[in-house]
Amino acid sequence: RDFTAFASLLVSKSNGWMAFITAVLSVVCAASGFSWLNSRKKVDFYHSLPIRREKIFIVNYINGILIMAVPYMVFLAIACGIAASQGISPAIFIEAAEGWGYFMVYYLMLYSTVAIAVIMTGNLIVGLLGTCFFFFYGHLVLLLSEGYFGTWFYTFCDDGMFFDKVRYVSPFIDFCVGESVSAGFFA
Repeated sequence: RDFTAFASLLVSKSNGWMAFITAVLSVVCAASGFSWLNSRKKVDFYHSLPIRREKIFIVNYINGILIMAVPYMVFLAIACGIAASQGISPAIFIEAAEGWGYFMVYYLMLYSTVAIAVIMTGNLIVGLLGTCFFFFYGHLVLLLSEGYFGTWFYTFCDDGMFFDKVRYVSPFIDFCVGESVSAGFFA
């Protein structure tokens, strides 16, 4: 019974450690995949290749997605196979597929946000600061607006109107506040 619960938590979308790995890997893959934009020599080399720039971008972008998607799918199938060999219901494959889809959707959102930040800047440090800006800017604006309304408008009733919407302004905040991940991570 304990093994069944552990295996179910391990492959489901409630796995907090997988959420942490997804968030970290999205930043690492996007920052390293587009790091060639930070060096003039590398940019000159890539732009001198007889390949259109759109194809270079698409190949780098899809490569960053496949680096996460394929190994995660393979090891998830292996984990489900081990669980099934121990007598756990084959329904664990469905739960694993739901978890894989959940984490991949958030990986795509986080990876795309970091890729945009790295592409827009010309330096790794500035790109990571731009990532933090994209991850937390909407959150801070909404909280600041709520603070200003509470300070300057005497008729303002703080009913959590802004706080309920905060999770939808950033993929990172939405991922961290998500019911399934936070329930599995803090349980």
